[in-house]
Parts: sequence; structure tokens; C-alpha cells
Amino acid sequence: MKRLALLAAVSAASLGIASAQGYFGAHLGLSSVDEDGLDVNGTNFGAIDYDDGPAFGFLGGLQVNKFFAGELEITGQSNDSSFFVGDETFTVTAFLANAVLSTPANEKVIGWVGVGAGFASTNLEDGGNAFATQFKGGVDLNVSGPHYIGVQAAILETDGFVADQSGTEFDLDYANSSYSVTYRFRF
Repeated sequence: MKRLALLAAVSAASLGIASAQGYFGAHLGLSSVDEDGLDVNGTNFGAIDYDDGPAFGFLGGLQVNKFFAGELEITGQSNDSSFFVGDETFTVTAFLANAVLSTPANEKVIGWVGVGAGFASTNLEDGGNAFATQFKGGVDLNVSGPHYIGVQAAILETDGFVADQSGTEFDLDYANSSYSVTYRFRF
């Protein structure tokens, strides 16, 4: 048993897991709705006009080696629209698990791309959840010790939200682009 534990420890160290580095982060930026179709009881009503709005998120990750990280992320996008009666703000919150590939140019600059999957929910009454995917990329700059600032661009896609309100079924297509300033604390 001791030999098996030693073999596992040596294997993990050779993969870089023993020197894994954790991080927490946040981002704040601009959100734009890209896909905005609406069907009501199966009839297409075309696109809904949305204003740009804030995008924000929080994440925690584990940098397994200098090229790969896994992370959990919560993002939010909020966009105003005159379509929604009573509440003109349409908010989507996504919960995602991401895989991130990074290419450290040196110790100060880290470029990265990521892909994630999870689910999204909306503030619509009985709006339900939707399967969500995310593609993102960015650059982080080490400013001091464990502190990094950066920029990122992200695309959030969903399979749409279905809401049934008073016998009327709404099928709302939704996809979003966001551009954010980021902060990461690596430990």
C-alpha cells in the first residue's frame, strides 16, 4: 500500500499536480446580446431589442501545470429591453465548469483561452434553466506578487429559455458577448 501511495505521489508530481496553484478571480465589463429571437406559442415574433449592459463574474480555479487549469465560474449579464413588461432588465446568470489552456510568454504575461459548459437561468418568472456553453480568451499581467490584472472576451451560448405564463409559452433564444477587465489572485 505504501508503494502504491509513493507511486501515485511520484506520478502526480511528474504531471505537475503536486505544484498546482490555485486562484480566485473576478471580472467586470460590458455585455451585448447577440441572439435574441422570440417565439410565442410557436409563432416567431422576430428579435427583441436589448441595450448593452453590465457583465460580471467570479471564479475559482486550479492551475494544474503552466499550460492547463480547471475552474468553476459564475457569470451574470444584465441587459435592458422595453419588451419585458414590469421588469425591463433581463438578467442571465450562468454556472460553468471551464477548461483553460494558457501560454505563459514569461512570468509577467499569461495568454489563455477557455471553454466551459453548465447551465444558465434568467430572472423571467418561470423562465427555467438552459444548457449553456462558453468560449473565452484573455491576457493576464502580473502587477505585483500574486496579483494579476487583465482583459478578456467571452461568448455565452444557451439553448434558449422556455417560460409558460398564464398558458402562453415563450421560447426565448439567447446568446451574449462580453468584454471585461479582470483581476486574479494566485496562491
